[in-house]
Amino acid sequence: MITDTDIRTQVQHSIEGIDEVGTISVGGIVRDIIDTYGLVDTETIEHDEYWAIVARNDGTQGADVITNTAKITAINDTSDGVHSWDDITVFDADGTEVEVIRVESSEEEGPYDDALRAAGYDLDQVTWIEGGI
Repeated sequence: MITDTDIRTQVQHSIEGIDEVGTISVGGIVRDIIDTYGLVDTETIEHDEYWAIVARNDGTQGADVITNTAKITAINDTSDGVHSWDDITVFDADGTEVEVIRVESSEEEGPYDDALRAAGYDLDQVTWIEGGI
């Protein structure tokens, strides 16, 4: 099964040598691929469409740059014996783990977004990705 990390690695290999100034948002490309195609091998994406995604995420072209991705990495941890907690792991655009945010488990999306906001993240610059657990 392909993961977001696999996609990130494939993207990084594909742009080696063309991103000398570091303007291409790898995180943005990964987000666009997952949003459009799901968790897939990038080789399955048509050549022209793949490079259009790369172009949309080239900072020299004025593209929106997503600076972080987030995914649920622990669900229903009851280690305190009272509450059920989930962990949100936040990654920077290069895939490096930035922090883990603990939030009380919920069936709704709101508490998770609220936890990111409370930690200082702009939700317009964060993309949720699947495959964490």
